[in-house]
Amino acid sequence: MPAETRPLTKLHPFAAIRRAVSADVASLVHLEQAVFEMEQLTARSFRRYIAHDRADVIVAERTDGIVAYGITAHRAGSAQSRLISLATATRATARGIGTLLLETLHELASLRGMTCMSLEVRRDNAAALSLYERLGYRMIGEKPHYYADFCDALVLQRSL
Repeated sequence: MPAETRPLTKLHPFAAIRRAVSADVASLVHLEQAVFEMEQLTARSFRRYIAHDRADVIVAERTDGIVAYGITAHRAGSAQSRLISLATATRATARGIGTLLLETLHELASLRGMTCMSLEVRRDNAAALSLYERLGYRMIGEKPHYYADFCDALVLQRSL
């Protein structure tokens, strides 16, 4: 069974982790706008990632709605997966949901035959850097003035 059609439901003490569906787009956009001040994904972008057979979009959901999401993309002919975005609502931070989402994305990428995952992260995002380092990511490069406010991006990577 291809990775994109495998069922996915994981339980966390605080939320259920599942694949995103098109009905989630409005909630994803709302979360995106609450978490990121700039460089936000649009409803169109979320729809495209959800529908794309070379992407995985997962969400953490609890009774009051979606509290986190993660997106990876997998280029044809490459063994490298790329983390596109990972976001957690303020009301759900420090509960291990980001870790579980990222570990789930690692599993999904491995099922697709990917051998490593890379990402860009703002140099000044200490919480994200701490999470990525805890999960085995190492810096492999920098992108000066990468973001709209000219903040540098660090390029991180880890083996799957």
